[in-house]
Amino acid sequence: MSELKNCPFCGSDARLNSTKQFSNREYASVECSKCLVKTMVYSTEKKAITAWNKRTDEQNLFKAMQEIRDSRFIWEVIPIATRALQESSKYRLEGME
Repeated sequence: MSELKNCPFCGSDARLNSTKQFSNREYASVECSKCLVKTMVYSTEKKAITAWNKRTDEQNLFKAMQEIRDSRFIWEVIPIATRALQESSKYRLEGME
């Protein structure tokens, strides 16, 4: 099994959640042990780990987080969060099969 990277948001350890249900099918996700951010549920542990460890440009992510932290009004946060989510979603959808 691949090693899990630390949480991209708070830096804490991550943990793999895996279960077999419904006709012995495997379901897996990875979540942060502190802030509880997590991946979607995937059909294998390998896909969940790949999704967790795959990062967008971390400098851009940290910059967006700093901008959000420095924002005083919700209308300042929405465009920053939207941009970060769009970049993250675009990256997450590539090569997950």
